[in-house]
Order: sequence, then C-alpha cells, then structure tokens
Amino acid sequence: MSNMSPSFSIIIPVYNVAPYLRECLDSVLAQTFTDWEAICVDDGSTDGSGTIIDEYAARDKRFKVIHQKNAGVSAARNRALDEATGEWIGFLDADDVWVKEWLDRIVAGIDDGVDWIRTGWKDWDEDTDVKVERHSEINKYGSSVFADNLISVGWRLVSECGFPFVNFFKQLSVGRRRFQCGVRIREDALFCFEMILNVHKLKIVDSTGYLRRERSGSAFFSPRLRSDTINLLASYIELWNRKKPSMGVDTISASVVQASTLWVRKDVRQWFELCADRTLCDELKVWRRVRKLLKFGAISRNIPGTRFDRLRWRIYLSTGWGRILLVNRLNLLGRQIKVEKT
Repeated sequence: MSNMSPSFSIIIPVYNVAPYLRECLDSVLAQTFTDWEAICVDDGSTDGSGTIIDEYAARDKRFKVIHQKNAGVSAARNRALDEATGEWIGFLDADDVWVKEWLDRIVAGIDDGVDWIRTGWKDWDEDTDVKVERHSEINKYGSSVFADNLISVGWRLVSECGFPFVNFFKQLSVGRRRFQCGVRIREDALFCFEMILNVHKLKIVDSTGYLRRERSGSAFFSPRLRSDTINLLASYIELWNRKKPSMGVDTISASVVQASTLWVRKDVRQWFELCADRTLCDELKVWRRVRKLLKFGAISRNIPGTRFDRLRWRIYLSTGWGRILLVNRLNLLGRQIKVEKT
C-alpha cells in the first residue's frame, strides 16, 4: 500500500469475542475493495481476543491494534476514531461479518457531495444459519437526500435504527465528534443524531452486505440497568439544548418530533420491561426527563398507533408521580398474589 490515506477506516471495538473474532477479521481481509485500514481496539479483553488481533496485525499492516483497560464500547470507538486516517469512517462489531463485496457496494454508492451513506443489514441466527434482511424499506426515502430535507429523513432513519454499522460517514464530517461515554444503551443513536446536523448529502444504498450475528451473550440482549434510560435521556436533552438553535424553527418538522417521540417512548417502555431493580426514584427521574423533552418541543403528546397506545402515552406524560406510585403498588400486589397461589 502507498503512504496515502486509505479510502476507509473500519472501526472495530473488541471485547471478549474470541470465538467470533477470526471470522469477523477474515471477512475484512476478504474484501474485494482493498484500500482500507481496520482499527481494532481491545477494550481489556480477558479471553484471548487481544492476542488474535495482534496476530492479524502481524500478518497485514492494514490492521492497527490498540490495547486499553476496559472502558466500554464508546471509549473503544472513540479511541479508534482518534487514530483513523481514512476518507470514510465505517463501523463493524467484532462478532459480525461483512460479505466480501461490501466495500465495493459502498464505493459504488458514493456520489459528488455525499458525506453520509446509509445501508441495510441482515440479522444472522448463528444456531440456524438463517439470515433475515432488515431495513430494505429504506429506499422509500429515495436514493439521495439533500440538505433541505436531510434532518427530517435522517431523524426518522436513526429513530428506526441507531446501529452505527449501517452508516458510513466522511471523516471531515465526523471531525472531533465522538460517542458519549457513560451512556450504555443507544449511545450509538446519540452519535448518529449529532452527525445528522453536520452532513449535507445522504446516499441510501439499498443493500444488505452486513451480517449481524444474533447471540444471547451480545450487548444487545443484556439486561437494562437502573441508570440506562436516566443517562440516555439526560444526554438527549443536552443534545437538543446545544443543537436546536442551529436546526432552525422551520427545520424541526412534525416528522422530526414524531420520530423523536417514538424513539424516546420505545426506550422508556423497554427500560420498564427489562430493568428489574428500578426504584420509584428512578422512575420519577425518567418521567421528569421525558416531561422536559415535551416542554422543550423535542417530543409530542401525539403518537401513531392504536387508541390504547395513544391513550397510555398521554396518561404517562400527564400523571407522573401518582401513576408511578399506583403502578408499583399494583405490581407489588400482583407479585404477592402470585406468591400466595404458589
């Protein structure tokens, strides 16, 4: 390879994925488009993953390896972004796989002025080897989206799916923007929301060359912590506080607010379902942050869906502390009845 900067910097955070890591790195080596660097950040792995990426770096200089103490996936991605020299930034999780033509398909989609490429992916069940295509409907927005409606379309796309691996960003657009450390769930969407406000032309590549491995041990299936949604909403409020003035009144369309509302509602609902040890104080903190987003104009009282869905959301927004107390008492009563029956 020449001393010139590569076309792509591939960001690969690595943490205890030894059984899958070689398959991931082999899929990068197999790319028919060869002008890339892969920056692998070992985030304090204890299962030999660090040794594996050292092995690949010794075989091929396009692999760059960084070892650090465990600090979380955001810190690992940020460290890789600090070292990236490519014209384009792409993301690959260390237990996932690219098809060998993936970068060639991305290159084919790069037009003049494009600084954001959005793609689909396939969910891959490792037990059955079944691959299910996801987000092929992204082409409903057209193949190219320009600045005049990019925020509206982009906010809907990221609200539907915030995974970083479905995005390629121009290095110049990324600049010093980084993932937020301290936010454990949907931190990738926060990064993508920020990027929407700093790109000018989106190209949608309606292709699914990314295989996302579905396995029980992945972070996607991990339980929710008490602080997850509290921290996420606090960061989302901070993002709107910083960026709303630059968005302009006319830019914050009803579709942006609706997408934001559905994204917030989805996270709150999942937190209620998956966080078993939350307290009344935690729930009140979440509710207060949701109310702040409502007053700020970032979300709406109105959502699409069934009449029951709409009513339940409006009740949640309105009742706050009284509702939280009532629901928890009902849940406690239900658990007591279940215990008595057994």
